[in-house]
Amino acid sequence: MKKAYFLSVLIWCLLVLAACGKTDEEPHYYEIRVESGQLEEAEKDQFLMGRQYYQGEPVSILAEPSADQGAGCIDVYVRPMGGDKKLLLRGVSENYRSGGWFLDEKGRCFIRGATGITRLDADGKLLYHSKTEGMVRDICCLEGGRIILMTGKDSILSFWELEPDTGQIARIDKATMQFGKGGYAYIGAGGENLMLLDGDGFWRIDLKKGTKEPALTFTGTAYTLAEGTPTDFRIDGSKAEILWDEGRLERLEWVDITGKKEIITVRGTVRGWLKRQAALFNQSNDIYYVVIEEPGEGVSGSDFRAETGLKLASGKGADIICANAVADVPGLIEKGVFADLAPLMEASGIRQEEYSQVAFDAWREDEKIYGFTPGMEIQDYVLDKEILNGREVLTIENLVDFMLEFEGDRVFMARAGGDEIMEYFMKGSEDLWGMVDWESGSCDFSGELFAQMLLAAKRYAADERYQYPAIVSMRYCSGFYLLDNEMKRNQVHLGVFFDDGHYAFTGSGVGDAMGINAGAEHVEGAWEFLAFLMGEEAQSLIDYRDHAFPVNRAAFESLIQYELEECKATTEIIHDGVVYTIPANKRHGQEFTEEQAEEFRQLFAETKSIPYRTKPLRDIIKEETAYYFDGAKSMEDVIAVIENKIQLYLDEHKTGSM
Repeated sequence: MKKAYFLSVLIWCLLVLAACGKTDEEPHYYEIRVESGQLEEAEKDQFLMGRQYYQGEPVSILAEPSADQGAGCIDVYVRPMGGDKKLLLRGVSENYRSGGWFLDEKGRCFIRGATGITRLDADGKLLYHSKTEGMVRDICCLEGGRIILMTGKDSILSFWELEPDTGQIARIDKATMQFGKGGYAYIGAGGENLMLLDGDGFWRIDLKKGTKEPALTFTGTAYTLAEGTPTDFRIDGSKAEILWDEGRLERLEWVDITGKKEIITVRGTVRGWLKRQAALFNQSNDIYYVVIEEPGEGVSGSDFRAETGLKLASGKGADIICANAVADVPGLIEKGVFADLAPLMEASGIRQEEYSQVAFDAWREDEKIYGFTPGMEIQDYVLDKEILNGREVLTIENLVDFMLEFEGDRVFMARAGGDEIMEYFMKGSEDLWGMVDWESGSCDFSGELFAQMLLAAKRYAADERYQYPAIVSMRYCSGFYLLDNEMKRNQVHLGVFFDDGHYAFTGSGVGDAMGINAGAEHVEGAWEFLAFLMGEEAQSLIDYRDHAFPVNRAAFESLIQYELEECKATTEIIHDGVVYTIPANKRHGQEFTEEQAEEFRQLFAETKSIPYRTKPLRDIIKEETAYYFDGAKSMEDVIAVIENKIQLYLDEHKTGSM
């Protein structure tokens, strides 16, 4: 059985022709063409113990109950892709039935595990078990017979050479490095060279020097490794193959398409959904191709944002900018860096009422829309009723008063310091509860509310009182359907206090806003891609892997309806002779009901974005109040510094209403 499909994704890479002495070559763009095949699945009485390249072809290593050796024994087979199984070992103890089998080029059998590496002899008997420092994460056999082990511990990868006959293991001292992108890594053979695969692509490892250099890279592309575990891989020039644990064989080929399509660049650290949609867009669009500029290996987030700022300040930069790629969104909007999306939406027939309010509110200024948020990572808070003493929480003032009146020993949230409590108090208000006047460009933090907030935050800080129970708990949305922390009887909804009430709010990740660089070379193409992301089809593909809701109303409702229909299905189980009918589909062990669907419809309607405009001011408050909570400064001194710094910020950005 073989199923093939083709998928096009784009890779950005700067070629440096060192041999010619050139260092400033123009970037080349490569399309990764992907074709997939499938190894046969294990049959009913078979157990899959490994998949790898063996003697030049992809194979499955399978175990079956031994036909003639009795109970407790297995026979081990090798089955090549599209071929018949061949007996490898007969009468092996069932104790060696595991998923960590590996064959070297001579057919010798190794089993990697949590404590080391095991080798069986030609009769399936134990030859040795050699212990390693840390779990053996992967094993490969280089051309010539060298066997390399890779262990991982505390984010550090170490490499070892195994002497196959004796089991002696020698650490390759210089070959130690950090886990790659995604927190995972796999090794394979590239002839006599060791190769490594991680989220950034394929690397060539120099075991003597302890260095790695890119061979074929995914960095800057719409391609992303699929879910699952690669069990082996190989590369040949501009081609690569990845063998996955579920039996899928992925063949990749890098093809230069420089000059054949107009390139749309998206700058930011993005998740799988956006990359998957970029791949689909690239596949279907004949004019534009999307590439993703992410931080390279070893580049910190702050350096990445600083580089973005420099490019934008010079009138250059990517076509689409994600929130996590910049440090000062308010300042960039004020300087006209981002294009207003409202006219583009109107021309394209995209209506705001067809979306959640968070879709366009993250970077909004009155009627001007500077950003689009493609997904809602809903977060919420609940409050212990004991604090209320029978009353209701209606305003931020009430909450602060109730906290100060309560006489018990409690903290606000587990591990939340005073500065984090102040961030909670302030983050939902557009004018910091009247303490900032944007129109006049003035501020006043001398009022009673701010002082009361400081007192409450200091009293409920968990810095040295972490052992006390918390009055507030976080609720996250797990996937599309259920919140992972249902409200208990002694809790009430709290949310975040906004100027018009208290509501759930959207987090980051898929929920990051993105805007179009007004000075971009391809504004029209950038908008075409954003409009593609807004569409019902793309929005419907936001799923549990993204821990988010779609912001498109139709896509959201269709997913809710799908889940309701799925949960109508039932299955029967028999226990102690009694037949029970139970729902066939559950999320987190619970049915999905119409009542829960209605709760999520309400969340869709009410969830808000945290105001971007106050972020620089809240950062000042968070930084300066830490001195008060540490006892380094008095409340009066801290308030004076905060007011002075925020006034300076307002003076520098005084343009009336931004």
